[in-house]
Amino acid sequence: MGALADPAAFAKKVHLLWIGVGTEEPAQMHAGIVRLHDAFTEANIKHVLLRVAGHLARMADMAPRLERFLRRGCFQTGSQHAMAAR
Repeated sequence: MGALADPAAFAKKVHLLWIGVGTEEPAQMHAGIVRLHDAFTEANIKHVLLRVAGHLARMADMAPRLERFLRRGCFQTGSQHAMAAR
């Protein structure tokens, strides 16, 4: 189904798949993001899970953190990273 059906084809189209969740998000939302991360890892789909202290409320708040993360160039397939809220 979707990206899980053909990870190689997905990788040709998507160079970085970033998913994020805040530590204070509703439990079901947090669990769903973790399940998605686990499914991508199992299918060997290159992605990054970013866990942020607090709420991941708006992309405008997250964009500067994501930029700093990408500049470090330290992401790997299925990697998880934690970032402190500003």
